Amino acid sequence: MRPIQLTMSAFGPYAEVESIDFTRLNGKNIFLITGPTGAGKTTIFDGIAYAIYGKTSGSDRDQEHIRSDFANEDTLTYVELTFQLHGKKYYIKRIPKQYKKKTRGEGYTEQKSDAELKIIEDNKIYTGVLEVDHKIKEIIGLTYEQFRQIVMIPQGEFRELLLAGSKERQEIFRKIFGTNIFKEIQIQLYERAKKIASEVTRLTEERRTNIKNIYVGECEELSQLISTETINVSLLEETLTNQIQRDKEEEKKLTKEIEGLEEACTALHKKINEALKNNEKFQRKLEIEQEKMKLQEKEGVIRLYIEKVSKGRKALNLKGLEDSYLNNIDKVEKRKGEIENLYIVLKEAEKTLENAEKILMEEESKQEQRQTLMNQAIIYKGYTDKVKVYEEKQGHYAALQSSLETSLSNVNRKKQDVEMIKSKIKSLHLEAEGIRKATKDAGVLVRDLEKKEALQKKLKQFQPLLQELDRIRKQCNKQIEEKNQMKKRYEDQKAKLQEMQHKFYKGYAGLLAKDLKEEDSCPVCGSHHHPNPAKMIEDVPTQEMLQKEEEKLKILEENYRISYEEFQRLMGSGTAQKRQVEDQKVEIQEIIEVDISAFEKEALTGFIKEKLKLLSKEIDALRQRCEALEEQQNRQEELIIEAEQKTETLAKEEKQLETILEQYTKVYGEVQKETTTIETLEKELPEEIRTQKKLQDKITTIVSEYNLMEKALHDAKEQFLKNKERNTSLLKEKVIKEEDLKEIKMECGQLQKKLKEEIIALGFEDEEAYRIAKLAEDQIETLEKEIKTYDGNVKSNEDRYKEIIEGLKDLKVVDINVIEDELGKKTEEKSSLTTKSTEVFARIKHNTDISINIKKINEAIKKEEKNYSIIGELAKVAKGDNSEKITFESYVLAAYFDDIIEAANIRLGKMTGNRYEMSRIKEKSKGNAQSGLEIEVFDNYTGKSRHIKSLSGGEKFEASLSLALGLADVVQSYAGGISLETMFIDEGFGTLDTKSLDNAIECLLELQSSGRLVGIISHVQELKDRIATRLEIQQEIGGSKTKFIV
Repeated sequence: MRPIQLTMSAFGPYAEVESIDFTRLNGKNIFLITGPTGAGKTTIFDGIAYAIYGKTSGSDRDQEHIRSDFANEDTLTYVELTFQLHGKKYYIKRIPKQYKKKTRGEGYTEQKSDAELKIIEDNKIYTGVLEVDHKIKEIIGLTYEQFRQIVMIPQGEFRELLLAGSKERQEIFRKIFGTNIFKEIQIQLYERAKKIASEVTRLTEERRTNIKNIYVGECEELSQLISTETINVSLLEETLTNQIQRDKEEEKKLTKEIEGLEEACTALHKKINEALKNNEKFQRKLEIEQEKMKLQEKEGVIRLYIEKVSKGRKALNLKGLEDSYLNNIDKVEKRKGEIENLYIVLKEAEKTLENAEKILMEEESKQEQRQTLMNQAIIYKGYTDKVKVYEEKQGHYAALQSSLETSLSNVNRKKQDVEMIKSKIKSLHLEAEGIRKATKDAGVLVRDLEKKEALQKKLKQFQPLLQELDRIRKQCNKQIEEKNQMKKRYEDQKAKLQEMQHKFYKGYAGLLAKDLKEEDSCPVCGSHHHPNPAKMIEDVPTQEMLQKEEEKLKILEENYRISYEEFQRLMGSGTAQKRQVEDQKVEIQEIIEVDISAFEKEALTGFIKEKLKLLSKEIDALRQRCEALEEQQNRQEELIIEAEQKTETLAKEEKQLETILEQYTKVYGEVQKETTTIETLEKELPEEIRTQKKLQDKITTIVSEYNLMEKALHDAKEQFLKNKERNTSLLKEKVIKEEDLKEIKMECGQLQKKLKEEIIALGFEDEEAYRIAKLAEDQIETLEKEIKTYDGNVKSNEDRYKEIIEGLKDLKVVDINVIEDELGKKTEEKSSLTTKSTEVFARIKHNTDISINIKKINEAIKKEEKNYSIIGELAKVAKGDNSEKITFESYVLAAYFDDIIEAANIRLGKMTGNRYEMSRIKEKSKGNAQSGLEIEVFDNYTGKSRHIKSLSGGEKFEASLSLALGLADVVQSYAGGISLETMFIDEGFGTLDTKSLDNAIECLLELQSSGRLVGIISHVQELKDRIATRLEIQQEIGGSKTKFIV
């Protein structure tokens, strides 16, 4: 990059528009920039850096505060730079953010940051800060930091590179060489290693949690393995597998024992029912015996009743034998009716008893059904846990099935989308191919159009070129007159000044000789003899007058120079313009194949007008055809773009399809797993009880049915006994009434026959005996009834006793408590074994799941540890956790630094007379300090190495300059063909002695000889003496100005 012209407006100390034309150097590639402190020397660097990158050259200058304090508020701050690179010229302009006066009204408005870049030869323009930043970086090929280090070395800042420590130097190099990627690799490796380690820790903790959740049961070996701080996982897995196998064998054994106990319980229930029936007979015998004892106890009372009745009856017959006879007639009829009614009631009672007995036998025959119901209730209660698991599995299965259907629907829908996109891509390609074939000859038309448009453009441009040539000629003639006038004024002023200087020196000599005496030393020549001393003259000009005239001469000289330069510029422009006109004529002739070299101005103008009219018509026709083709081509491009977009969409859709298929496969696998579990449970569970509600309803129904059957049996027994007792009572009553009827009939006959006899022969001793023996009829009947009832009870007791004795042959009382105790023990044992079996089953299921989880986790840990063995080691090495304490980035930067030092030593050797040679300290630092980028210097005078900081101020400058120049060479070499034709160096030469300064200048002159433009800011007089070409910065009250001295 070589600057051509820099223009700064209201920038830094430059209040107005200040232009610096670097073409005035005329091939002199090294120049000084001089001027007072604060005049704006470094601002020139800032202007160039700001124009290219939008940033100033120094780290302590803020580009948002670069507007000149001297500038008028109407003057806009901006920087323009024209430069050349790879044979092309570029123009760039940047406007920083600032506030400016409103064009209308009062107040200020904000001017946004803006930029414009123009490639002059290609006539291409880029606008906007972002677009220009991107393009300029592409053109220059350097970052801002690289540009600062190899093109502009700011004041004092290149010493930072020399004296910085490894850490600071690494930051500098990171910006220059863009090694952030290596830093990022370090970070990413560290993060990946950390993530893998974290995942291993998480998996290990998850495995530990699974291990802690193992149901050890009574396995002491497993318990000890789990309780150890460092668990032997492989041994634990083996032990757990063995324990699961033992538990499965134990579960089979327990199931077999439970089945045996269930059979034993069923047999004991049957035995209890038989014992109950047996013991019930003995109970009835006991009740009959107790009844007999009560009847025997009442026998004496009944005998007294009989005697009393007998006497009372006699007395009653004697008292009212006749009335008795008549009453007995009625009594016979009454008894007949009673007996008839009793026959009817007895028949109904016998039928009722028969039905009750039938019902009782029927209910007693249902004992097996009742026992079956009881067994079913017990069995169904045993299904409770499995039904609960089955219901949960069914719920999970339903959710998975729904998810599976959704996934399948998504797969089908996504497949349709993919096919539709493929079909669309195919149709787009077919349509685009059709357009391509239709527009394959478009290039011929376009080239024809471009050729005619180029001719039209050249013809349109040719007339202004002629006019411009004529204008330049007139202006050039005018400038010749102005130049001659300026030359004359300058020469007149120069002659006047020379005359005044002559008078001044003559007058000054007379003034010195006025008081000169013989033998005194002459202040001019030193002689002690003065044969012809100078004489005093009149009208001698003063020093002030001479200075004023010198100022006038300078102004006239500058005006003449400007006028002459303008004349030279116009002459150059005229020559260039004439050459351009002639070149254009030749080009036009070649295109139109007509010789126009001999045409006069008017004829040439007419010819061009006619040619332009014809071209305009031809171009319009071609444009229409091209536009039609362009529309088709645009359509083709749109189709291609759409096809590419669809292809990208297709890739995304296919990726999504893969994801959905993976999800479907995963859910399908879970569905199959749940299906297998459910099918296993369904084999174990009857269909009608596969929900907790159905199971509970079934158990409730069975228990309810069992209770109803038990109640029915109890009710049948109670009803049978009640009817049997009633029937017996009715039979007894019938016998009594029939006997009573016979007696009444007999008595009636006797009364009829013996009425008179019995009256006479009462059998009583006296009336008193008759009255004592006489009883009321109801009293006699009551006593007789009790007697008869007693007799019937005795008969019934005897009959029933005979019957029960017959039924108890070969039987004995069974102790039901013993059987029930045995049944309780068996039931309790079965319950205990069932609980234990459930626990063992749960332990098998739980430990199997944990075993599977542990295996999966072990595989995952193994995979992660394998990754960590690579990534973790890389992360440690890259982070600097190695014997040399060098990070990956530092290792890369050290290679760059070695190249820089090697390049720097070439110049340092020349500057120091081969006394010093820099090298990188390769020994690691003490403690944890970062190392690898420290510098030491070898002193050939002492033969020893020492730290670079031990050099003197001047030596440090030489080392710094060498390092900066070496850095520039290395960056340029690594930048890949980047052309760096310019370098600016700011200050630092004042610390050098004469010899060192000569050596430094020789190094810089070598840069000049290589074609590189070198600008140096310095106040050192030796540099001014050695380098005649300079750019002077003049500091004025209203702002600074620049001036090239060539």
